[in-house]
Amino acid sequence: MMNYFKKLVSSLFFITTSFVIHGKTWNIDNIIRNNENSFDKAMRFLMKDNSVKSGDVIFLGAKEYQLEGRLNVTKELDFIGKGEYKTVIWKSKASGEDYLINCASKNITFKNLSINGGNEDSKIIIINNESITFDKVRFMNGNIAIYSDTNMGGLKVYNCHFTKTIIFRGIEWNRKWSKTKVYNMKQIHIKGSLFEGKQPNKGAEKFAISMDAGNEDRNKGAENIITNLNNMIIEKNTFREDFGGGIALAQVKNVIINNTNIFESGNEQYNNAIHLEDRASNIVIDNNIFKCSKDKKEGKPLLFLGTSERRKFEDGCRNIKIRGNIFKGKFKSKGKCNRILESEGANNILVLSNKTCDMNTFKSPKFSFFNKNEKITIPTSGGGNKNHCIDHNIQNSKIDVYKFGVDDKFEKQNLRMVTFVQDRTLEFINLNLEKKYLIDVFDSSGRLVSKEKLYGSNKIQLKQISKGFHLVRVKQLDKNVKETIFKIFLK
Repeated sequence: MMNYFKKLVSSLFFITTSFVIHGKTWNIDNIIRNNENSFDKAMRFLMKDNSVKSGDVIFLGAKEYQLEGRLNVTKELDFIGKGEYKTVIWKSKASGEDYLINCASKNITFKNLSINGGNEDSKIIIINNESITFDKVRFMNGNIAIYSDTNMGGLKVYNCHFTKTIIFRGIEWNRKWSKTKVYNMKQIHIKGSLFEGKQPNKGAEKFAISMDAGNEDRNKGAENIITNLNNMIIEKNTFREDFGGGIALAQVKNVIINNTNIFESGNEQYNNAIHLEDRASNIVIDNNIFKCSKDKKEGKPLLFLGTSERRKFEDGCRNIKIRGNIFKGKFKSKGKCNRILESEGANNILVLSNKTCDMNTFKSPKFSFFNKNEKITIPTSGGGNKNHCIDHNIQNSKIDVYKFGVDDKFEKQNLRMVTFVQDRTLEFINLNLEKKYLIDVFDSSGRLVSKEKLYGSNKIQLKQISKGFHLVRVKQLDKNVKETIFKIFLK
């Protein structure tokens, strides 16, 4: 399984952050002055003028530009401001759920701009084509800063600032209940941006980034709808005061959230720093920093793996790796949060090498697994994959098993999981059937209740063993390696 995640990381395409400016440069101030036009009319003129070609640059000065209506960008153009955030585009007559700019063409770049949506109900940028790039753009006064209901690919967001005046979502890809084609969502890259927090004015569903590829009929389940989202990277961003919530993913796959993203939870902790649901799969949460210093018991866990309220548990997320993250207080002292992780209906969860010693929780334990989770790996001793200061519990799961003593040498033998089947058979996943093993089972008092040798099989029967918690010790007989211990619960 470790090899699987290594392949996922290594298979990611290299995504460059450089920009190549080419084609003719058009100075918008000269166009406004020469044609005695407003900015609004000048922009529409450029969209219609045949001399303006794809790849051209529209240069805007260090001043404010007012749009009276919507701007539909129908050509492959670069909109470049003068200096970081010194060029402001704003809408004067925004009302209701309006939008400012529609990206109807592919290959559009916005750089060195401040864009003001005009009110707290508007969508500032709507995307209806592929390969749209934002570099050093500040978003102000809107319900959603960047929005697509067709889930286009190639989105690049670099070094942008989503201010407190963005009320609901910073970036939202949401196909809702559409039955239309799933478009290409590959190679989305969000890097180095700041998402500032503010209490949402419409419930508690505010997230900085929300990617939902759902297009199923409400009454017909969720079959055959997983999108082809691939190679999505979210890295080096700061989510301040949780932005209500940090990142929400549903029905997407192959996403890496890594490389020192910083999640700073607010005192209310309105929503999860990372929320995964509805068959989100192959998600890596790697080397991030989670900060929380609450003084209220209410709120959500920092990490949530599960299903939405209308889904069945079998539609939970799958193949989730949480590795090398640090959980601590926002200040020098230890922090406190509602809970670090809650999981329900998830399958194949690897929790490795995380540090939680500087984080306490109102709800115990720090990591809670309930309602039909399967295949959980969460070592608290052993070698390099050991988690630090983690306490955890599993309840009402199809497989009530977790591994807490992983030895590095044994891990190389791919002894990864333990599962139960209905007849109380203990099954070892990926056990080398050509090797000999000694399996000892101890009850809660430490008394040996079962001793068996395994060779050519990966299963043992536990029918005569009493209910409750037991320890299972595994020793490979023909090789000098340390023992591995599992804690199991028999119903």
